[in-house]
Amino acid sequence: MNNNKYIIEVYDNLFNHDMLESLSDYAENLTWNFGDRYTDDDPFSLQFWGCPIMTNNDLFIENSDSLPTSIIECDNIVQDVWSKIKSQKTVNDLNLSVNTIIVNGQSYGQEGGIHKDHGSENENSSGGRFTVVLYLNRKWHPTWQGETMLYNNSGTDIVKAVVPNPGRVLLFDARIPHQARPPHRSIDDLRMTMAFHLSIDLSNS
Repeated sequence: MNNNKYIIEVYDNLFNHDMLESLSDYAENLTWNFGDRYTDDDPFSLQFWGCPIMTNNDLFIENSDSLPTSIIECDNIVQDVWSKIKSQKTVNDLNLSVNTIIVNGQSYGQEGGIHKDHGSENENSSGGRFTVVLYLNRKWHPTWQGETMLYNNSGTDIVKAVVPNPGRVLLFDARIPHQARPPHRSIDDLRMTMAFHLSIDLSNS
């Protein structure tokens, strides 16, 4: 796979200070559960903190019937975030819709395995699937680590490393192998993200 043909985009400054503060407050006050994994078949993927926000399928979320099935049923702040992301040219041009939203949290020692996101593991998977990661921490410094690592198809080389700057948004093709690095041992806080699992909406095409 030549990763250059797959979309990887980073957006900064989509949200003002007040919105970022509200997002951090929202994430910090969720009911977090410990025990999720980034991939079930990778022994190097350790458990982390998570909280599903919505899903329109039961592919990998237990008790999914208790969650909203549409973005319009989510809290206003989640809808506002998606509205801002949706307004970006690539996201809008691709006509992406939300399948699942999960808030994730990692502390030091909670390694994420290299994986492709659910539903896109097959190189030739149809429908077009993408992932958006929004970084939720109030502050971050590159020495704190916690990067999102994007790899070539064989998972043997890093093609891009994204520092989790506050409010930064990462969009990428879900077929790209990737890995969430935990924060440095000196950091007590969780590395927090809101992940949107997306697919091309064919109903409006």
